[in-house]
Amino acid sequence: MKKTVVFAFTCGLFVGLAAAAPACRQLEAGLPHEVVLPFPQGLPKTVRVLPLSFAGDVAYETNAVRLCLKDPVRLRVDFGGDAPSQTVFVRPRDTVTLRSTDLYFAPGTHQAGEIVPKAGTRVILARGAVVRGTIRVRRADGVSVVGGGILDATDSGADAALAVEDSSDVQVSGIQVFSPSRSGSVGLSLSDVSQVAVRGVFVQATGEAIRLTGGRVRNVTVADVDLDCGGTNVSVVATGANADVRGVSVQSCRLWDALGLPVSINAAGADVRTLTFSDFELDVKPYSGRTELPLFAVAARRPEIAFRRFRLLGDKLPPVAAVESQLPGTVVAEDLPAFALRTAGAGAVRVLHPRAYVKVVTSNVKCPAPWDTTPQHHWTARSPRLFAQWRTMHPDILSLQEPVKAYLDEIAAAFPELARVGVAREDGREEGEFGPVLWRRDRFDCVRHGTFWLSETSETAGSKYPGASHPRICTFAYLRERVTGRLLAVYNTHTSYVSDDICRAQLGIIVRHMAANAPEGAVRILTGDLNFEAGRRALAPLASAGLVNADDVCAVPLDGLWNSVTLYRFYPRSFPAEGVRRRLAVVGGDLASVRAALPDLGSRIDHIFLSPGVTVTACGVDDTNDGGWYPSDHMPKFAVLDLGVGGDSAPRWPLRTGAPLSCRTRRGSVSF
Repeated sequence: MKKTVVFAFTCGLFVGLAAAAPACRQLEAGLPHEVVLPFPQGLPKTVRVLPLSFAGDVAYETNAVRLCLKDPVRLRVDFGGDAPSQTVFVRPRDTVTLRSTDLYFAPGTHQAGEIVPKAGTRVILARGAVVRGTIRVRRADGVSVVGGGILDATDSGADAALAVEDSSDVQVSGIQVFSPSRSGSVGLSLSDVSQVAVRGVFVQATGEAIRLTGGRVRNVTVADVDLDCGGTNVSVVATGANADVRGVSVQSCRLWDALGLPVSINAAGADVRTLTFSDFELDVKPYSGRTELPLFAVAARRPEIAFRRFRLLGDKLPPVAAVESQLPGTVVAEDLPAFALRTAGAGAVRVLHPRAYVKVVTSNVKCPAPWDTTPQHHWTARSPRLFAQWRTMHPDILSLQEPVKAYLDEIAAAFPELARVGVAREDGREEGEFGPVLWRRDRFDCVRHGTFWLSETSETAGSKYPGASHPRICTFAYLRERVTGRLLAVYNTHTSYVSDDICRAQLGIIVRHMAANAPEGAVRILTGDLNFEAGRRALAPLASAGLVNADDVCAVPLDGLWNSVTLYRFYPRSFPAEGVRRRLAVVGGDLASVRAALPDLGSRIDHIFLSPGVTVTACGVDDTNDGGWYPSDHMPKFAVLDLGVGGDSAPRWPLRTGAPLSCRTRRGSVSF
């Protein structure tokens, strides 16, 4: 049933919604709501729906704005001063179970004044509740402020709507916060805190939306927030020469109408360590007409800060600037809009370069097997699960083994953001299995690519090494990473399983090709199904060439032993995936003891080998499955590489962009 909500405006004056916070309305998710804002005299000149990334249906009619809302969302309709703005919240249904120790505010309006919860208290603002007052958590651990209601501090005269002081283990989730109306007030103030999580909130503030301050701030997470303020969105102010601020993560922020800085760090005499600000969406409309748009300002003694993935929304984007002072430490900027550095103060200022993290994934997709009649093993059943798995992994470089032309056509349609090179092994065109290399078009330029055969006549399509059961190929792509300019020589292969000697000979062909053709200074990356485990004689050429296994050099191995095990048999429900980790945890120990206890566990045959000296920040396998059915008979293997920062020291490409290699085929010469 569609529910129609009409917000009436007459002569530019708001006359409805008396029971909510100022110019604010809450609706329930799951029901279609048609929200109508009528203007009998015609729409105002300016109508904006914030945030700009709002995905709902909006229709601008002659005398009304019409919105169709169903899913949970927070938005504001702004009329440029010609009428009061309207804030709309579509909230999930409340599912909370009340406890005797809860401080519960039911739907309706409550004149609460200042609320000071005791340790261990859960403050619940139910959906539909408007609590007029403030919340101050002072020297109280284990406090939660949750729900879907509104904390309206506009008339309080306090410094902040919600303040947490000298406390730990505090959760703030789901609520909507309106700061005091006096100039410079704060929405959320966190002072001398540790183990604080703020998730899924909306903050409207006249000054700063979120402020972290004090001499000790540890382990604070802010995620999935909407901030609408007249000043700085997120401010870190460390006080005292011995102040210690570390472990702060602010992610997935939507900045609606920021007039100040998205992020400001003012700690000139203090250390600020392991601070990360990522995935910000910024509305640039308020900055129209300005000469520049400031992204962040940093003043700290020895900073360790990362800014990643800031997205600007709107037309006529102004130039972007970052203001820095006193920076002998490390400031990382990754996937930010192009910006100019503007220095301030008299500190040791370092020119900021972007840093690049590249996720490499190798995945054997299982070739067609007509003799396998199990429905769950067919490509039509597996491909949706496999594609979903890749989307979750977010590969920057994706190497595949065993796909055929029909598979690759579907992959191209499902992942248009990925470029691809490589040909089939039987004829050098489209017959048989491929071993392609794919990469994100927006991150890399391919300057050279090709495919060669792992045989004594490597330029002849379809050729086999003596004794091998099938033709085997290696596809390579030389890529330039756009952020840092680093060179990546990516090789992808699927070697023979027949014997150690044949595999060793085939890998020898690959490393000789690398030595002769890979650009000087390039990071060499070899991915693939090598059919033999690390330590076997078959892989000896890789060690001789100086390549190292990503597993062996990973800075933070994931999940212990599980990181070292790759399934290579197709397990149906008789080997349920949910039991794999549990059985491994029970067995423990090294791979040999695991094998003895789990004889049906596959080998570690999918590998990522690298040039020595490359920093690997994470590696492992993805064991995603659907009720025990895996997308393939191999689990995708991944490694996250830290390529460092760009600069004049980065190696330069000696090759012409797009230059192909050619080889002889059964049908003549072909270039790829």
